[in-house]
Amino acid sequence: MQPIDPVCTADMCLLVLLGMAPALVEQDLTAFGQALYHLQIRAGECFQQVQGGIYADPVLARIVTYMRSCGIDGVGQSSWGPTLYAICHASEAAALQAAVQRQFALTDEEVITTCADNRGRTRCEDIHHRSGRTGR
Repeated sequence: MQPIDPVCTADMCLLVLLGMAPALVEQDLTAFGQALYHLQIRAGECFQQVQGGIYADPVLARIVTYMRSCGIDGVGQSSWGPTLYAICHASEAAALQAAVQRQFALTDEEVITTCADNRGRTRCEDIHHRSGRTGR
């Protein structure tokens, strides 16, 4: 694999610093989603020679395109895939899940809805302490 192009790295830094970070501060989900999507495209371009495209599989690219056509801005691939994600308002999640399942004949096990965890990193020891459990 070739080294990542410094221009691509600079573009990704700008998307984080001038797109995603301000959108978080402003609580602007649309702007955050758009910057995140473009960041994911640039990251995918860096690895397309290895994974055969911006996404790990052409089906994933079709699912991303479909979710964006549903009005969801923040869509991308987690690491090398095959997991995709979509960031949307909680009020949109169930309808998006149903639409993706219907469009691509996917099951509840293949398309899940979850919420963001705003607590940040939690160590296993902290979880055990809060639950009254000891040991590992």
